[in-house]
Amino acid sequence: AFAGEYEGRPTPAMGRFSGKREWETVYHGWTLDKALVDLGFVRNDGKTLMPQPHLHMDDSKMWKLEHVKDLPVNSPLEGFRALSPKEREAAAATYRAGYKIRPI
Repeated sequence: AFAGEYEGRPTPAMGRFSGKREWETVYHGWTLDKALVDLGFVRNDGKTLMPQPHLHMDDSKMWKLEHVKDLPVNSPLEGFRALSPKEREAAAATYRAGYKIRPI
């Protein structure tokens, strides 16, 4: 999460890019379309997203709020906090073990 300092050094810009601190927990349980509107990531037309995955400026190829409607936004940290102590330790052990990339 964002803090005012890290290892004794000030971090004045952390969490200020959108004006929210810990956006992950702020928007936990929201839908992506509502979170993007709240963050101000929608163009003046009220439906086209600011970030686009391509450089095509054809309106028919632009991502709009309708494309991300009802997609859930969930914080992994909130999910981790909801685990029982035993489940939390098992999840942490799995995470610490890492993963292997297996060629196809």
